[in-house]
Amino acid sequence: MDIAQKIEMLFLSNNQQKRYEHICSVEKRIDMIAIQYGLDKEKCYLSAMLHDISTLIKWEYMLPYAKNNGWKLCDAEISHPFLLHQRISEVVAREDFCITDCDVLEAIAFHTSLCENASPYQMALFIADKLEWSIGGYPPYYKQMLEA
Repeated sequence: MDIAQKIEMLFLSNNQQKRYEHICSVEKRIDMIAIQYGLDKEKCYLSAMLHDISTLIKWEYMLPYAKNNGWKLCDAEISHPFLLHQRISEVVAREDFCITDCDVLEAIAFHTSLCENASPYQMALFIADKLEWSIGGYPPYYKQMLEA
């Protein structure tokens, strides 16, 4: 079973069809970005497919997980623990899917908040995720981002 099949099975068996559709949309979007900017398509593919893997975990378990593992947390992560899904998804990608590529892992770890001096892979996943948001419709910044 390849990574796409594993991810599909995990999300669909946990009644997360919408989240799986979001992941697939992000993967399609990042593929276009990879072509446009000459990025490694496999790295982009892996980061897109795994960026929300930890959303299978209930939000209320994320903050205790981070605290139990001694993570340094910012105020926003404490107030809004769902933000931790980006960091937890990086752990799952590394530990459960054996991803070792730093470009992929760092893109996953910062796909919600981005970071200072972001790499092209971090920016690609951040943009793909924001253009393919999972709450339906289009974000208010959609047109401006496409034009940019």
